[in-house]
Amino acid sequence: MTTYRDFLPELWGCVLFDKIRNKNNEVYGNGFLNQHLDYAKIWINKEEKQPGRSNIRLRVKNICVYCGNKITDVDGVGDHIVSEFKDRSIIWTVPCCKTDNSSKGKKDLIDWWCGFKENNIIDLGRDVMSIFVRAKHRHLENIGELNNKVPEMYHTALEQIKNNWERI
Repeated sequence: MTTYRDFLPELWGCVLFDKIRNKNNEVYGNGFLNQHLDYAKIWINKEEKQPGRSNIRLRVKNICVYCGNKITDVDGVGDHIVSEFKDRSIIWTVPCCKTDNSSKGKKDLIDWWCGFKENNIIDLGRDVMSIFVRAKHRHLENIGELNNKVPEMYHTALEQIKNNWERI
């Protein structure tokens, strides 16, 4: 049984190291990730007190991270990327239009994106996934559920990322 405690750092590491190539132009895969998994486990737990680089990069664009439409002052909303997370600070939100925010509602991001919308997790991008994985980890740690079993859709998402490595 794979738990969130083991799975989320691997998912985050795969997102972080997506498309990194070595000097022979080969894509780094599991070997590279395994060497840096300890780093991913430390970084995923890093205390955030202000928006990180991923959050800032997303906000500067002023577009919905899910559909890519420009967000106006009238319809601009921030999606709490992990809806049940008690920490409601801007650190754990992403720019989102009202339509997508309403569609996602309280659904888990991966279930909504990969299952409900039938999209590839790669299309969310590194910054969105970085914020999500860290917020999910923090939330599950806060409520004592890091040792719970990971849903199958999460394994599907990880495979999509690793399959993307093969295509590069």
